[in-house]
This record gives sequence, structure tokens and C-alpha cells, in this order.
Amino acid sequence: MLANYWRIVAAVLFALAASMIVRAQEKDPEAYLRTSSSTERMLPNGTSSDDRFYHVEIYMPIRLKQDVHTLLRRRATGAKLGAIAAGNEELPYSLEVSPNDCTLDQADDCARTHFRIYLPKSTDTTKRYQVFFDSYPVDSGNNRRFRAIDVGLDYSSSIAKGNKVDLGGCADRIVLILKYAEEDREADQKKTPLRFQSEQDKQAYKKYAKQRLISTYNWVKGLNSQALSQTDLMIRPLSTLLGPAASRRATRDPSGAWILPDRSLWKLGELDLPRLRVLQLRTAQGTAEQSADDRFLSACFTTAETLPNEAFNIKVKFGQPDVPLELSKSFVKTAVEGNPLQAAPGKLEDSKVGQRLIERDLDVAVTFASSVEDKQKPNPAPNTTGTITVRERTTRATLDVRLAPLGIRSFFAKINSPLVGNTRTTGRTSAHYFLLTPFFIDAKVSTGEIVKDTLSLNRVILGTQTEYQYIHDTTTFPTYYRLLSRFSSASDRDFKQAEYKGTFEFRPVLSALNHPLVSIQDTQDQVIIDESNKNTPLTFISSQKGGYEIVPFFGGEIGRTYLRRNPAAAVKPSDTVRRLYAGADITLNPFNRTTLSASDTFYFNYGVPQKPRANYFVTSASFLLIKFAGSPQAGHSLFISYERGQQPPFDGPGVNALKVGYRIQADRIFSPLGTR
Repeated sequence: MLANYWRIVAAVLFALAASMIVRAQEKDPEAYLRTSSSTERMLPNGTSSDDRFYHVEIYMPIRLKQDVHTLLRRRATGAKLGAIAAGNEELPYSLEVSPNDCTLDQADDCARTHFRIYLPKSTDTTKRYQVFFDSYPVDSGNNRRFRAIDVGLDYSSSIAKGNKVDLGGCADRIVLILKYAEEDREADQKKTPLRFQSEQDKQAYKKYAKQRLISTYNWVKGLNSQALSQTDLMIRPLSTLLGPAASRRATRDPSGAWILPDRSLWKLGELDLPRLRVLQLRTAQGTAEQSADDRFLSACFTTAETLPNEAFNIKVKFGQPDVPLELSKSFVKTAVEGNPLQAAPGKLEDSKVGQRLIERDLDVAVTFASSVEDKQKPNPAPNTTGTITVRERTTRATLDVRLAPLGIRSFFAKINSPLVGNTRTTGRTSAHYFLLTPFFIDAKVSTGEIVKDTLSLNRVILGTQTEYQYIHDTTTFPTYYRLLSRFSSASDRDFKQAEYKGTFEFRPVLSALNHPLVSIQDTQDQVIIDESNKNTPLTFISSQKGGYEIVPFFGGEIGRTYLRRNPAAAVKPSDTVRRLYAGADITLNPFNRTTLSASDTFYFNYGVPQKPRANYFVTSASFLLIKFAGSPQAGHSLFISYERGQQPPFDGPGVNALKVGYRIQADRIFSPLGTR
């Protein structure tokens, strides 16, 4: 008896295991929302019905029992097998056998796996639908349970911004993209979908996909100006504070808040977003047949207004009454790159050689100056002594470059949690950073001889640079402290005299003196979001206000002169380098793309009686141009600057020059840390 008992148990376990293996190999059911053709909408009496405008095509992995399948084909009363639901609500639409289930030449040759649920034209195609098979009888006599089959789509549709290379000449425009799957390519995947399981299924899908692409193509081509006006194309600039639309009739109270007529506080919504008027929707393919063969349709929007210069979110909704299924949803694209106008660096200024900050790893400027002056020349007349006065033009070029090709490396960054229990500092977050630039070159040189009226400092600096930053707080106008150290070699342009030195510098950035344009901020919701991001408040730059920065600095240098070769007349011997310096950098941003800057540095040299004190002053005004080379981290500008004074190693005459030039600058363009 006991032996027979264990045999029975073993047989049951074997049967269960075999059933589990079969289930594991069995594909999942599939359901797709599709648009019915004119033939499929026909009723038996020969009339077309909008009640059959859409349908859900269902593919089952196992054959339905023959007699149940026969009842469904006859649309027999009471032959309910499956249902469709939107959320928790079951919809009153019946299940039928799909016309694609049986071969056309043999009506009784049916797969018994293809079913269909027809839906009316009023169906909200943007909702999520599911198909349920609560009891699915199969040939073995068992009933299977297939529940919660999600209704998917045969296509993918989206919007993007056209690049400069492809997408049908839609550079810097919003592009609509529609793609249908290719049945032969899907077969190369590890798991072939049920809809491509047989050759008959492939041909049915191919016919449907081509018909839909041709229909959608013709719809797009047929849009006139009146129909295009019903397209709602809204944008959300990501660096601009927006106010309520004029139609909201909001007023502003003394605190700056917007109050609606019902006395409620205004909050940014889609009604307040800027709109772009669509003038044209141009297809990239030449014909509808070409689009059908490619299984691809792209069309670009031509709008009356240009796209924003800054990054933006965008939402497109076709409001036409006859919009195709493929274009019926709202299209959303977030973080779209704006058309180039303004670059990342907040300010582009003429700064000091060897003392440019660590994040500025690319800085190139070229200037030209031309002057006319009277010069004394030997008298060219034969047998005549003395000189004559000749008026000559002198043209000089100046190259100003800083390059840190190895970028910035961060060894550690420690963030402290908000302090608790201190009302003055509650919510404050401090941080510590240590940064390294392994190698940099910093130079400012000009053509011609190094004489008293030179147009440049003619200095070349090579070295390495580190920085420790302590962020005291992260308020709107933060206070933080920068401790910089440099080990460098400084020389004149012609390498007549060179010195190596260690430099230490302290820069306190105080909240009261640190209100830069990029820190005058406020927050607003994104409003336009998609599944991949949340409607978290964004920080925006307010370009309606000016900004200013006043940063004092203190430092010292110690080193030694290691090269002195054919020095200029102004060079005085000095082997030891010992000096202190102090000064301040002042930056003003009266307008969004205009920077005014000034910097003055006082040097105190020890052991150099002929030059115990020195001074270097530079001031400039720059106007930021469009983004340089499409980089979000680089910018370029036109500038005018004035320099006067000297910088180490003080081996030649100082500079006293007014220049006009062109500058390229980038912050952390070589750095793995990215932008500021």
C-alpha cells in the first residue's frame, strides 16, 4: 500500500512538473489596438457602422475548444468568452473571431487563436485598456485562466528636435516620428511575437501597417492652415520665469505674488505656457508609398515663432476631429536643447595670467591693435647726416590662452546633513570638495619686441593646480571659501628669465558680496512632464535683474629663479622669489549677456629693492555671443579691455594697452565633473 501511495504521489508531481514546463514554454497572449478598415466596419446588411471604427486584435498562445470557437464565429447568443475593461470598468463590447483567424481560401481552416473586440469611434484611445479571459476552454477539456492582458500598440510615435544632419532637413525644428514594426526583423529576436508567428500573420500585419502609414501620411499632407491652427503646440522654457497669461487678468501684490480675480493665488499651468503657431507640417518622405515601404513617417513643424534659445519642454496635441489613431495622444518631450544663443559660462572676462580659476580649463582670446606714430629715422639722402621724422603704422597681435587638457579631478566630496536645533542654521547644508588640475598652460603674449609700449604682459605659465572648497551654506546667495594652491613655472615670452614657485591663495566668497546673475533665482513647476521625470520645481535664472560679485583674495608665493638668459634691459638679478599679494575681483552683470569686470592686484616683493611693490590692473567689458560650437559648456564673446601694470616674474616693462578682441572660454569642458 505504501509503495502504491508513493507511486501516485510521484505521478502527480511528474504531471505538475510537465504542466509547469509546458506553461513556461507557452507564450503570453497579445492584444493590440487598431483602426478598422472600411471593409471591417461593414455590417451584414451592407451599411458602415462607427460602432466598429476601432478594434482590439487578440492573439492567444493556445487553440480554443472547437465548439466554443464555432459559437463565436456564428456570434451566437451567450457565447461570451472574454471582456475588455478600462480600469475597473468592464465595457459592453463583445468578443468575436478575427477575420485573420481563418484562411481566405478555406473558410473552415482556422487557427482558433485570433479574436477581436470592436470599439466605437467615440472610444478614448488615450486610455489604458485590458482584455480578460476568465475561462478559456481548450481541446484537452481544461479551462485556462488568462487575465489582465494589456492592450498595446503596433507602432511607436514621438516628437524630437531635428538635428543638423538628417530627419528630412528639419534642423532645429520639432519633428513628428511614426514607426511601425517590420515583421521580418522581429523574427530575428529571441522571442518572436505571436503576431508574427506564422506567415499568414506576417502578411496580415504587413498589409495593415502599410495601409495605416498611407492613411496617416495623406492626413498630414491634407492639413491646411485652418486645420493646422487646431494643433496645440506649447513649450516650457526651462530657464525663464513665466507669469500668468493676460487672459487670466491676474494682478500682482506688493510681495510680487500674482492674484487671480477670485482672490486665489495664481499657479503656473498649461494655460499660461507660451504657444507656437503651426504654419506647416511637412513630411520628409516624397510619397505615401515610400513611407509605407519604410514603415516610417517623419514630418517637421514650421512655426511662426522660433524655438527658445534655452532648453525647454514641449507638448503637442492634435485637436482636429479626424486625427488618426497614431497621432491621437499628447506628445511630450522634455529637456529639449534650445537653439544656440547663450553659453554656460556665466561671465567671460579678461583675467590674470596664472591666476585664472580652476574651473576655467579653456580660455582663448585674440586681439589686434594698430597705431600710427612719428618715428625718427636716418636721413636716406646721400651725404646727409641727421634724422627725419617718418609717420609709421604699427600693428600688433596678442594671444591670450589658458588650457587644462587633463581636466579637473575630484578626490572627495563630503556633504554634511542639515543641522538641527539651531534656528539660525536649520536647513543649512555644508560640503567639502578637493579638486585637482594635473596640468595647465596659461599665457598672454604679443608679437613684436618686448618694449615699454608692448601690448601684452608676455608671460607664460606652466603648472599644476589644486583647490579645496568649503561650502558654508547652500542658500540662494551662498557663502563658501576657496583655498587654492599652484606649483608653476613662470617666464617671459622669450624665456629669458624663468622662476619656479609655489602659490597659495585664499578667496572668501561672502553672501553679502556674492549676488551673481546666475544666483538670482526662483522656482516654478515644469508643468510639462512625461513618464520619466517628475513635476519637481525647477530653478530659473531671472534675467530681469542685474548681478554682481565682489571677491577679495590674499596670497603668497615662494620659489627661485632658475633661468636667466640674455635678459631684457629692464631685468634685474634676483634669485629668490618671496612675495605677498592681495586684491579683489569685481564683476557686474547689468544685463543678461553683458559682463563688466575689473581686477586689481598689489604685489609686495621681498629681497627685490629695485621693485619692492608692483601693481597689475585689468578691466573689460564683454558681450556674450551665441553658444560656441554647440557646446553647453563653452561660450564666446567680443570684448574690449584695458591693462596696466606688471605680473611676476617682473622681468620686463609693464603693459599699458587698450585692446578689442574675441574670446572663447569654457568651464570644465575637459572635466568628468561636467558643468558647474
